[in-house]
Amino acid sequence: MGVSTKSTQYERPYKVKYEFTNPLTDYSSSDSQTLLIQSQPEIRILNDKPYQQCEGIQFALNAEKEWAKDILWTTNGNGTFNGTSANLSSTYDAGTDDTLRTGLNGRVMLRVSTRPEGVCPIVYDTIPLIIEAYPQFDFVADDSIQCEAATVNFEALLVKPAPGSPNLRYTWDFGNMQSIQSGTDPSPSNIVYDTAKRDWYTVTLIVENKWGTNDDQVCAVRLDKPAYIKVLPQPVAQFSSDPANFTTVAFPKFKFANETKVRWESPGAMDYLWHFGENDEDDTSTEKHPVKSYPADTMSYWVHLTSTYRYIDIHNNEHVCWDTTGQPRKIGPDVTVFVPTAFSPERTGPSANNVFLPIVNGEKTYHVELYNRWGEKLWESDDKFESWDGTYEGEDVQQDVYAWLIIVTAYDGEEYKYEGTVTLLR
Repeated sequence: MGVSTKSTQYERPYKVKYEFTNPLTDYSSSDSQTLLIQSQPEIRILNDKPYQQCEGIQFALNAEKEWAKDILWTTNGNGTFNGTSANLSSTYDAGTDDTLRTGLNGRVMLRVSTRPEGVCPIVYDTIPLIIEAYPQFDFVADDSIQCEAATVNFEALLVKPAPGSPNLRYTWDFGNMQSIQSGTDPSPSNIVYDTAKRDWYTVTLIVENKWGTNDDQVCAVRLDKPAYIKVLPQPVAQFSSDPANFTTVAFPKFKFANETKVRWESPGAMDYLWHFGENDEDDTSTEKHPVKSYPADTMSYWVHLTSTYRYIDIHNNEHVCWDTTGQPRKIGPDVTVFVPTAFSPERTGPSANNVFLPIVNGEKTYHVELYNRWGEKLWESDDKFESWDGTYEGEDVQQDVYAWLIIVTAYDGEEYKYEGTVTLLR
């Protein structure tokens, strides 16, 4: 609605004359007075009310007036009018107190009024400003440096608008190739980063103060944190050795091969700690591929490897990812058995072959048995220094092939059996 259409033809001073005649005396008298006729001033603000937009944007103001010469724009805020406040068309820049939660909290009233002139009172019109805040925020992760696979919880820390505002929308891009998460949740949790990356993960949060239904009725701010989530490589400890897992007291030594797998070692560094199962001062090593010599005695050992990846951040804090594994290693007796294939009790050959005498070393117990071709036991002994002279019950046996069985027990309790034949020559 605009100002009224009045006519200027009546706006002027008027002289009013008053005359009186007394009908009884026929006496006449007169008086006069000048009256000023003035149209009531009118003024209107043409902007839609309320006038709502994001902070930091200039408010463009327009008004119209009629029957008034001068006007004045004023505010209850601490912003400023540009140019002159006496213009019908003016602009307003909001002040600090206009948007602070401790001030007018984004609700400011502007007033345009006529100035006193003539006999008519001043008139005015007002327009409320709603100054929507651009989100001011930060976000944090509960632990931004973790070993793979990592699970991270995030939280948006809002300064303004007030947390919990129904107009707030959060759009998260966690940089982990998962779908972007949008909604009203300022604290997404259990975000999975399953793979270590050497260049880390960039996280982005867009916070929108959506105060209107139109696409442009929003105050949005984006915050990027490059390389914010650091997922460190998780080592997988493993090893082998030469010999594999068993050797004898003749050579009680293992050459270990560290086969730990890790995605990378730099940035960062790997270190290793070996325990060889002896529980003494020489029981450990920090070499990657150590060689361990054990005492020449039958024993079982548990070999333990811890592989650790270490990373030092920009604040000089150390972060570690580690894995451990263990394997048994055994040192057994050096049992040897030598059995001749023929002998001659007639002393027709070398003197060493006049009797049947197996040679055994490294044993705990020893037993030997000898049979003819019909399975009849002809001789046995538990003494490794005792030999068979080719007789049975005091009589010479015939020239033939005889079967033997030797049972040896090692010092670790393991039993070994050896079978074969020997030829008796006459």
